Amino acid sequence: MKSSIIRVLLTLTATGAIVAGYGGMSAASATPPSKPGRAPVPSRSSTPLSVTVTCGPNYENPQDCVAEASGGSGTGYTFTWESGTVTSEHGGTSEAIVECPDNYSYTYETVSVTDSNNAYAEDYAQLWCSHW
Repeated sequence: MKSSIIRVLLTLTATGAIVAGYGGMSAASATPPSKPGRAPVPSRSSTPLSVTVTCGPNYENPQDCVAEASGGSGTGYTFTWESGTVTSEHGGTSEAIVECPDNYSYTYETVSVTDSNNAYAEDYAQLWCSHW
């Protein structure tokens, strides 16, 4: 009897059934914690899609932010700013004005980008808003 239980457990483990949530183990315990937001989607090209964001000048309100995308595949990019107001987009560059919230010494602005084949990447910049 013991050997048949051990054989079943070894078979379940070897096939991944226990990790997948079978064999009496809950699927939730086998799943790593997820990060809020959308998971990156791999690019179909050999160059992964990426985006970098910079903002400034420090201690001014509003601040000018620039997001630059590179890599990916297809024809063009779509930028999504967390709270910024887009002032210009051309090619792989998007520019926006970001307001600092009242009574904040710093905040973050997140920008996501997708290419025309739906690959996804995101980045954020820290904005220093006040001297205090």
